[in-house]
Amino acid sequence: MINAVAKGAQIYGKNKYTPWGFGLCYAKSLNDPAQVLAFAQEACGDGRIELRGEDLLWNDCPMFQGARASFVCYPRGPKPSPVGG
Repeated sequence: MINAVAKGAQIYGKNKYTPWGFGLCYAKSLNDPAQVLAFAQEACGDGRIELRGEDLLWNDCPMFQGARASFVCYPRGPKPSPVGG
């Protein structure tokens, strides 16, 4: 089981294309890296994710899931107009 925490406020603006940060709590003994990345991609949708770091202390995660991976989601932008301009 992976637990999502701290879905952050939007960082660089206030629209649906704005990057945002979030953390995932997981247990190193129960979850492999592929599971954590798959859950992060699911949380981000069709955008691009970037791992920003991991921490083990003072991270607001429950005791049985003591590790947290921090990600930034870069949502996919609007499609360009076929007409141009």
